Formats: sequence, structure tokens, C-alpha cells
Amino acid sequence: MRVEARSLNSPAVIAQEARDDLHMCFPSQTCYEVIFPARPRSRSAAKPAASPWYGRLWESVSKADGKSTR
Repeated sequence: MRVEARSLNSPAVIAQEARDDLHMCFPSQTCYEVIFPARPRSRSAAKPAASPWYGRLWESVSKADGKSTR
């Protein structure tokens, strides 16, 4: 940790960390971010739910409480 702390005192190391971790780009540079396309879905992908997640959550809470939601 001491070696790392000493290296972080260097402006060059700080700039490199900013470029790598924060995707910082200086005004004199041209930077690109490569975004890979989404993978195609398999045929066995889950179908969208008939009701929203919060509806299913509330229904499960009501069932656990012993009350009917409808």
C-alpha cells in the first residue's frame, strides 16, 4: 500500500488512472468507447410477465398475510 500511495503522488499516474477508470479524455485527445452489440436472445428466453413486478410483489405479500388481493 505504501508503494501504491507513493505512486499516486505522481500527476502522470493520476492522469492514467483517470483515463482508465473514469474514461477521462483530455481536450487535445480523441477518445472512443467501444460498445459491443447485444448478444442475440436464445429461443428459450423468458417471456415478459403478465403483470408488473410490483403487482406480483404485492400479491405475494398479501398471500403471506393471508388476505386476497382481488
